[in-house]
This record gives sequence, C-alpha cells and structure tokens, in this order.
Amino acid sequence: MVRTLLTMLLLVAVTQAQVITFAELSGAVAPLSVYASPELQYDLLRQGTAEYGLITLGSSGRFAIGDPRGKDSRITATKLEISSTQGLQVSPVNYPATQQKQFNFERKSFKVLAQTHDNPIRFRFKVRAAHDLVPGDYALQGRLTYQLINDSGISEPRQLAIEIPIKVGNHHATVKTVDRSVAGIRGITPAEWIEIVLLAPISIPLGIFMALIGWDGC
Repeated sequence: MVRTLLTMLLLVAVTQAQVITFAELSGAVAPLSVYASPELQYDLLRQGTAEYGLITLGSSGRFAIGDPRGKDSRITATKLEISSTQGLQVSPVNYPATQQKQFNFERKSFKVLAQTHDNPIRFRFKVRAAHDLVPGDYALQGRLTYQLINDSGISEPRQLAIEIPIKVGNHHATVKTVDRSVAGIRGITPAEWIEIVLLAPISIPLGIFMALIGWDGC
C-alpha cells in the first residue's frame, strides 16, 4: 500500500514537472528574429517574358517553421502569399521539402521546413511580365505567415512583409543572369560548353594517356 502511494505521488510529480504552457514556450523563442532576402534569376525582366525568383529566410539563430501542407494542430502551417499586380503575374509558390524533426520540449516529432547551415529555407516562384507592361521599376508585395519552432519551444503566430523589387525592360533589352541556381539550374554556361567541345579532342586522349602511365599531376 505504501509503495503504491509513493509510486502515484512520483508519477504526479513527474507529470507536473513536464507541463509547459504555450506562453512559456512562446517566450523562449521570442528573441529569435527572421528576415527574408528576395533574389531574381535575371537583372532585368523583359516585356512578355518570365523569370524565376527565390525568397531565402535567415535568422539570428537556428530554427524551423511549420509544414506548408501540414494539418498539425500544434503549429501553424507556413504560407507565403505573393500578390500579382497589373502587368505582373506570379505563379503559385514552390515550397521546399519538409522533414521530421524532434525537439527537446515535445516527445512527438514535427513535420517542418528546417534551416541548416548548408541548406537555408527557400521559396521559389515565377513572375511573368505582360507584353504591354511599361518598362520601369516595380515591386511585388509578399506576406509570410509562420510559427518558429526550435528546442526552446514554439513562437506565437507571426507575419513577415516582403517586398520584391523588379526592373522591367522592353522586348529587345539585354539581360544578364544574376544567379542560375534561382531557377534550380546549376549547369554550365554556353561559353563553358563551347570550351569543353573544342578541347575534347585533346583533353580526352591526354586524360587516358595520363591514367595509363599513372601520372597524378605531381
């Protein structure tokens, strides 16, 4: 009887020790700030054409945010809205892949978008300019709804306003690629392809010869 009573008291004490209110969890994450950095594939968007854009999230510390397609009642689903304007049409946002992660404050894992050192959280979209859009400087307005989550807890729901500047040029304007990876392309430029093709008759036999003689370049 005494042993049973002691066991019950111990279970009650452990249960009470594990109770953490949402306010306490929110307060632990509150100092963490998040910012957004928009990027575009080209330095200029010509009339009647489209280009890819990226919005990269950064912060003052490691964090994760809710699954955009999630239905977990513990955390708000992340949602990025980018408003189309007259003459600029924006495609639906392409969200990055999610992953299951467990945090110190909760035994059950969460499905989240997680930031890592080598793989920041990035949202991809496409914007198209109308054929008759007057050349000039424009800006798309975006809004990110999210909740931060880390080992300290879950933040209150937040919203982040994002402005995406776009410079529109005429049909025949010359454009420069700012970052090919924005479009998900990490390939080789046309000039690099030409160099590879021209040097192939020399580089391939030379490479085979060096492999046969065991030369390591030293």
